[in-house]
Amino acid sequence: GERCFDAAELLARNDGNLEFLGEMKDLLAEDSGRLLTEAGEALDAGDFQRLARSAHTLKGMVSNFCSEPALTAASELESAARQHSVDRSTLALAATKRCVLQLLAELNVFLKSSKAPS
Repeated sequence: GERCFDAAELLARNDGNLEFLGEMKDLLAEDSGRLLTEAGEALDAGDFQRLARSAHTLKGMVSNFCSEPALTAASELESAARQHSVDRSTLALAATKRCVLQLLAELNVFLKSSKAPS
């Protein structure tokens, strides 16, 4: 099936360094989890400024992984938050969560399958 990230582009950007990509992926897992929780709390509290900030940071994070769907979702979340739209933010947050989880799952598979047998 289609990956939600561009593997060739990702490898090219990082000189094919899988170890470094693995570390980046672990950071993404850690930080995105925290930011998605924060975004959810901000949305519940109606704190759109904080929501937009979380979304903006997430956008920066996923942009390192050549993932069009995750980047699109995070951008939509930021834009929805800036417009103080509860409905759009709620949908965009759900989409961002889904895309980030899918990205992490696919990165795990990709990194496992790309490692040369030692």
